[in-house]
Amino acid sequence: MGTARQSDATVRSSGEAPLAFRWQTEVSSPRPFRARAFHGETFVLAATLLEYGAPLSGLQGAGVVLRWQTDGMAEDEWYAKEGGSYDLTTGEVSITWGPECDDGKDRVRFFLALETPGGVSFRAYGTLDLAPSPGFTPAQLVPESALDALQRAVEAEAAARQAADAALTDALAGKADAAGVASALAGKAEVGHTHTFAQVSGLEAALAGKADATGVYTKAEVYAKGETYSRAEVDGKVAGVYHFRGSVQSRAELPTDPSDGDVYNLIGEDGMNVAWNAGAWDELGATVDLSAYSTTAQTTAAIQGRVQTAISQEASARNQAIAQAVAPKADSEDVYAKTETYTKSEVQSLVSQAVEAAKAALLSQLEGLYAPLSSVQHTTDGVTYRWSWDETFQTFAMKAVED
Repeated sequence: MGTARQSDATVRSSGEAPLAFRWQTEVSSPRPFRARAFHGETFVLAATLLEYGAPLSGLQGAGVVLRWQTDGMAEDEWYAKEGGSYDLTTGEVSITWGPECDDGKDRVRFFLALETPGGVSFRAYGTLDLAPSPGFTPAQLVPESALDALQRAVEAEAAARQAADAALTDALAGKADAAGVASALAGKAEVGHTHTFAQVSGLEAALAGKADATGVYTKAEVYAKGETYSRAEVDGKVAGVYHFRGSVQSRAELPTDPSDGDVYNLIGEDGMNVAWNAGAWDELGATVDLSAYSTTAQTTAAIQGRVQTAISQEASARNQAIAQAVAPKADSEDVYAKTETYTKSEVQSLVSQAVEAAKAALLSQLEGLYAPLSSVQHTTDGVTYRWSWDETFQTFAMKAVED
């Protein structure tokens, strides 16, 4: 259907349901899908798988798996999520993308796969461009490699075999053990039987090719053919894993008879890797140029430099503020402490006391100076005048003497 961006896809949101990116893809010739969203959003990826124009429907027991990569991951590392849904009628394969899937990288390459119980996989693929979102916290994800996926499959098969063994053991718990019965009867003769070992025709030759009872496994110690895998069956399952076969310059140089899982590197297409799957070459992804991004060491050095500059600027501003605050203050050598000075009221009291003392001393001196004058008197118009102290004018003057 061609490359589609968010505006080209069918987007639907109803009530509490998350928005959905819907598109169609032809499994015989898949094309990448592209959508834009924000970090931390929840939405549904829903691809309708078509096989030569008709819905890929009716695959009973098929499961949905989403696998994705972000920048910085190794080629064989993928995040994975299971539990999507498959519509048997329309062929739509869908799964929900949420914050738990988002490791914070801005570009996501994904495969939305429909996997049948027989190991056949049909996939839609594309790219998510995620824009920054306030309050978003990246999820801490642990990727799995192709070897991890194979190991999980083997472990699941081993668990199934173990469960079957347990069921068989329970079923045989009340049964007699054939080896035990044979051992118990080994030294017994049949009732009425009188033939010796040598008298039984062919017995010695028949037993010559048998193993001794101590050198073989009992029935409880081995699996029936239906309970395990043969070498050929295991080799067939492992063959479904990707196998890197080499590099070619262009698609024209790809082999014409590849096997499923064969992977080639296209040198002329920015290192695009393609894998042969169900009769078609499936694009896995190209080399990403990270030269424009800072290394951890460069980022750390830049941050440390900015932090040091900020610290220096803060210290300089603090010192300047302290200097401005201290500038109008006097040094302790240029001022007196309160205990070394008098207050205004104290000075006024001391001055008053000094003035009164000076007045008293002056009066005493004046009295001494004018004492000889106190005896001097004269009479005018019958009034006698004598030198005496005038309290009003605070001086000596001639005052009338009253008889």
